[in-house]
Amino acid sequence: TATTEIYTLSLHDALPIWGRSRRPPKDEFNSMISLGYSLLMNEVYCKIEMKGLNPYFGFIHRDAEKHPTLTSDLMEEWRAVIVDATVMSMINGHEISKDQFYFDMDEPGCYITRDGLKIYLNKLERKFQTEIRYLKYTDYAVSFRRAILLQMERLTKAIEEGDADLYEPVIIR
Repeated sequence: TATTEIYTLSLHDALPIWGRSRRPPKDEFNSMISLGYSLLMNEVYCKIEMKGLNPYFGFIHRDAEKHPTLTSDLMEEWRAVIVDATVMSMINGHEISKDQFYFDMDEPGCYITRDGLKIYLNKLERKFQTEIRYLKYTDYAVSFRRAILLQMERLTKAIEEGDADLYEPVIIR
């Protein structure tokens, strides 16, 4: 039946004609992207606070009341390689199905079910634990979670020493 059909989306099919939708997301793809970005934002926010920085004082994003602009700035380095890649992997790998989402008429939008959430969170957590070599200043692999912390340490050092060159954004090969 249509409700148990496994996704067989191409990249083009995964991006609906109306593009990115949020608050609320209008389709399954945007539902996973929005949730992932929220989780990544919390991860980055925690690392910023651990280093004693102000998450509400950023460099790139426009200041908005009650919005942690530094968090938004710093998560840009990670969103495609962590969240977008995880969502596309799940779709292309047929790891999540349409029946793990529902549409709410009272609060219009597409939402992930409890079962879908469990699958998604497990996959995203494995991604955070994946070891990578994206940081030029380490000669060893670190998890994405550790890499985010190391980037916060570099930013803190750059601010403390007044030398912007000490911070290098992550470049994904």
